[in-house]
Amino acid sequence: MRAFFSSIFGRLFTVVTGVVLLYFGSIHFVLVPVIRDTLAREKEAMALTLLETVVEILHKTKAELDNYRTFTLEARKKELKDVVTLTGNYLIRELSTRIASGRTEQQARSELFEMLRHFQYGDRDYFFLIDDRSQLLSHPDPKLHGSDYSQARDVNDQLIVPPMVEIAKRDGEGFHTYWFNRLGRLIPSEKISFVRYLPELNALLGSGLYLDDVADMVAMRKVKTFSALREKLKQFRIAKTGYVFIFDSQNQVIAHPSPLMEGEYIHDRVDPISGQLLTARLKQGVESREGIRFRWSQTDDPDRHADEMIAWVRHFQDYDWYVATSIHLKDLYADSELMARQLRWFAGVVLMLALAVGYWSVRRLTAPLHALALCAQQVERGDPDARCLVETRQDEIGVLVQGFNAMVERLQTSIRTLDDKVRERTRALEQAVAELRELDRLKSNFISSVSHELRTPLTAILGFAKLLSRTLERLLAIQPGENPEQYGKILARARENVTTIADESMRLAKRIDAVLDLTQLEAGQITLQQQTMRPAGLLQECVAYWQPSCQAKGIGLRLDDHSGNGEFHADPARLRQILDNLLDNAVKFTQAGEIVVTADCVDDRLRIVVQDTGPGVPLEYRALIFEKFNQAGEILVDKPTGIGLGLPIGRILAGMHGGTLDLTASTFGARFVLQLPLHASPPNDIPVA
Repeated sequence: MRAFFSSIFGRLFTVVTGVVLLYFGSIHFVLVPVIRDTLAREKEAMALTLLETVVEILHKTKAELDNYRTFTLEARKKELKDVVTLTGNYLIRELSTRIASGRTEQQARSELFEMLRHFQYGDRDYFFLIDDRSQLLSHPDPKLHGSDYSQARDVNDQLIVPPMVEIAKRDGEGFHTYWFNRLGRLIPSEKISFVRYLPELNALLGSGLYLDDVADMVAMRKVKTFSALREKLKQFRIAKTGYVFIFDSQNQVIAHPSPLMEGEYIHDRVDPISGQLLTARLKQGVESREGIRFRWSQTDDPDRHADEMIAWVRHFQDYDWYVATSIHLKDLYADSELMARQLRWFAGVVLMLALAVGYWSVRRLTAPLHALALCAQQVERGDPDARCLVETRQDEIGVLVQGFNAMVERLQTSIRTLDDKVRERTRALEQAVAELRELDRLKSNFISSVSHELRTPLTAILGFAKLLSRTLERLLAIQPGENPEQYGKILARARENVTTIADESMRLAKRIDAVLDLTQLEAGQITLQQQTMRPAGLLQECVAYWQPSCQAKGIGLRLDDHSGNGEFHADPARLRQILDNLLDNAVKFTQAGEIVVTADCVDDRLRIVVQDTGPGVPLEYRALIFEKFNQAGEILVDKPTGIGLGLPIGRILAGMHGGTLDLTASTFGARFVLQLPLHASPPNDIPVA
């Protein structure tokens, strides 16, 4: 007790008491008002942030709707272009078929024009045919079929058909916008049509879509979007009573948390504070950060009709809407007043407890920290076995001691296992270096291969172009009628040079097309245009195309088709690309013997096999030939022409059809197997993933 009441204790106690009282006074007279104002400002900032967020959501929603309209229009235009292109190709094939069956060209054209009148798709969309004199050769409307439309104009006094003729003659195809009546309707609508010139028919094939269909889709999307936004706004709250509401320039409430207020006109409500109309008062506060104070009478909450409120308003010009956040003033300061009372009470409790437990807490805190400091000094002097031995505690000091001891143990373990970790990291680094070297090798091989394959035809083109230039100079030097035999020889040599230049240019174009195809496939920019077909016709075309090349090399090419009447769905152009790549490789690698193309149907799948009698694919290259820019053989030494893209492109295209392309075991030569599924109905276009 004597030590407790000693002079030093009195002095320390007086100082501690003075500090604590000063702390309590600062809380009561300084901190509490600051906290009260800070919390109120935070709620105001929260209201402004919420307001700006809602405005930003409206801007994004408006932008999304604009993007949706643009995307929808472009998608419909692409569909329109595709359907006109496909129909035009069909008409051209059908014209040739009917003429081949014995009809005259005029009979075949008349039958096709009449048949086209009954073609419809989508929402009663149709096709029309126009000749170069703007006469409607085919139209589903009997009143328009066969009529002269060279002087017909729309509601804007713009010619309808002649601009289409001009576009098709100039560009071959294109879009044209005008106003026209729907079938069976009297009121015109804005329409955009796509026309394509068909030289085989000497006519323009076209079809169109009405822009009000796109507008209806956008309007439906807008209603759904703002309905969801309205429900989301009802969930936004500031404190207990703050909310977001929207009204338009006609003073109609667009969105409000109260269902009774939505759709109501508030143009006649008066603010008791200023005596002005409430909506005029709110519009005056647009862009103000201080807010507008007013009194609000809410029909479904009569107890709050006298509450004063504060609101912040922003004008959304795109829709001429006014977006506002509002909160009752008493709720604005309610939390800060509650916190102020709690803070005063807490300060008093702290004042009493600080004097009671200060000495005991400091002693209990410093003793284990001192022991921990001594142990740390031992570790610093090089004793990794040192441990901090203090009583077990379940507080932060205990966690700190346990963590320190665990850290020392991990230090010992790290020292022991440092060499193992270094070796492990070294192996990982060596593996990474090996992978980088392999990537560098592949890059060098690709650059070397592509450079060689592009340089070879370019060199030939340049060389023969120079020869052609000198040949033409010699040809022009001969006077007319002078030495006709020499003139003929020089002319024949010029033709040979031109043919060689064309062949080398075609070879160069194929190399570039292969690189572009692979790039588009990997970027997902190619979509299959599938149709129902039988394999026999396509296989016969491919074999007929490659017969001259095989005959030139003295090898045979035979088709063994057992597919029967089996139908499947594929993109003819892309399937022909796969088969051409396989046959191209077979012709290049086969020096003697024959190439056999076999087709049959096995287990609901079409199987096409290309077997050659060439040297085959070495075992070490079989896992690499389907990778990009990989071929069997050394670069530029014993590898045939090509840049190693045919098989990778073929496998990707086969996968897009739902099939496979594989190299299978064979006793001689190379045997490639293409398998495609036989579908009961044509699948949708399959984009590259």
